[in-house]
Amino acid sequence: MPEDYKTGPVPSLFFILGLIVNTALIILGLLYALHGNPFLSVFLAAALLIIQWLLVRRLVYFKTKKVKMQRQQNQTDRLPEILLNTLFLLTVIVSFPVIFHFIDVDFYRKDSIKKTGLAKLADIRNLRNSYDTAILLNINGARGAVETEMTNYFGAYGSQKLVFMRHLEAIYPHAIDFRRHDNVIESQIRDLIRQDSITRKSKLTLEDKYPVYDAYIDKATGVFDNWDRMQVGYYYSDADTMYLKLFTLAKAKMSSFTFSHTSSPVNMDDIFQSLGNASILEILAVMLVIIIVNLCVLAPYIAAPRYFKAIARNTRAYESPEGSIKINV
Repeated sequence: MPEDYKTGPVPSLFFILGLIVNTALIILGLLYALHGNPFLSVFLAAALLIIQWLLVRRLVYFKTKKVKMQRQQNQTDRLPEILLNTLFLLTVIVSFPVIFHFIDVDFYRKDSIKKTGLAKLADIRNLRNSYDTAILLNINGARGAVETEMTNYFGAYGSQKLVFMRHLEAIYPHAIDFRRHDNVIESQIRDLIRQDSITRKSKLTLEDKYPVYDAYIDKATGVFDNWDRMQVGYYYSDADTMYLKLFTLAKAKMSSFTFSHTSSPVNMDDIFQSLGNASILEILAVMLVIIIVNLCVLAPYIAAPRYFKAIARNTRAYESPEGSIKINV
């Protein structure tokens, strides 16, 4: 800015408040849109803040730069101001959908998003319970099949008994001594069933993974319940990833395992979906907020005097013997 013009305290205060509010709204909107990525959100918002700060600084400069240089002129070339104002308008247009996305999510869709986020966590918990149930069914199914063959073996005679003996040998090769008494054979088979159940559970279980998911669910539940704006975008997106990881682990252990994903698809990160689903009244209300905030950012430029106004203010009247004269100072 030129040396002979200093921004007053009131425009400067509005300027600072406008930048702070504008940057905060953009950061929050980007956090929702970028899955809670704080670094990228702050970087982009800071970049826009710096651009607006530089634009306002240059606007004030071009509005006041001819106070000393051309005091006698009544007009000046305002093309630089027009170009800078156009650039400033572009920053407002770029930031509008981001700010609208924050307001849309935080005020209009907060309850539905919170409900969907908690439903995603419930799906992870239900997936775990369903897989544990599937393990029990697998173990009980194997045990039941052996017990059925064992019952058939002890209830059969002659060649039919030989058939069921071969069935049992196929299940437990070389593990049963059929030359022994039936009571000993039954005891051997039941020991094998117990060992098989322990082995199956050891191979199929995911209990060593559950503490990580339990801690995750507890953390994410608190984020949704308390609506932690800095983290809700991250957990809303990451809950799907955690669900998929657990399902993949379960499927790798038990290929026959299936589970139905029930949470409703409510999109949180689509900025333009927020605009597309909004009413005209909602859009106009947000536009009014953004206009007010950006007018605060432009306060130094709006309050800055043009050179001919500065001349008028710096013109003082002096009395002389010949009469009243005006001197520019």
